[in-house]
Amino acid sequence: EAHGTGTATGDPTEAGAIAAVFCGTGRTEAEPLRIGSVKTSIGHTEATSGLASVIKVVLAMENGVIPPTINFKTPNPKLSLDVWRIKVATALETWPASRGGVRRASINNFGYGGSNAHVIMEQGTPAPLPVRGANGVANANANGYVNGHVDGTSLEDETKLLILSAKDEQACVRIVSNLKAFLEEREQGSGEDSTVYLQRLAFTLGQRRTLFPWVATHPIPVTRGISEVVKALDSPKFRPSRSTRQPRIGMVFTGQGAQW
Repeated sequence: EAHGTGTATGDPTEAGAIAAVFCGTGRTEAEPLRIGSVKTSIGHTEATSGLASVIKVVLAMENGVIPPTINFKTPNPKLSLDVWRIKVATALETWPASRGGVRRASINNFGYGGSNAHVIMEQGTPAPLPVRGANGVANANANGYVNGHVDGTSLEDETKLLILSAKDEQACVRIVSNLKAFLEEREQGSGEDSTVYLQRLAFTLGQRRTLFPWVATHPIPVTRGISEVVKALDSPKFRPSRSTRQPRIGMVFTGQGAQW
């Protein structure tokens, strides 16, 4: 996966470096190195262009295919693709696995300010999906598989950290009370899987909300139903406390030149 911005100077330089590293005497015409760039599909996402390439490669690995580089017609004359044994994928191709059945890919990403990154990704073993019974509770026999390892924790006891915050103590108390009332009402009128809903709720409150000085937080059981979370919110566990530590900036990285 190349950085591939389509510039007259950048593309030949990048392709030449790729050829120097990966396309030695052992590579034949029948097995060229496939290259491409997600930028031909979605454009240049600037500060997140590397992340876009990672997402593309992960999806390609999972599906066992190499996506095409769209609108590629005439290569830069400075690109000696045939000599380098490099092929630009212009149509959807099956991704051939290497010896041992493993797929690997390299990703280039170059920052405007001179920060260059290269990541090598390898296809992993898919984690088994949780097995749920008729009552919607995960079977404990399928617990805890993450990247091929067992964490030893039953999915029936899964917990998430619920974070609520406000600018003053009374506001934080009201937020806890309002959430408790909302969940009580939802428990009576919703047929949605409560485990999935509570997981999403904890994620949104923890990752998509501004964190203010007064915080009420505690782990909640997301697999025991909404009623257990309501009990937790009604207990002293969610008593607001104020953070006394002032945040301190340790590093500033501008990313794209002078932009903050």
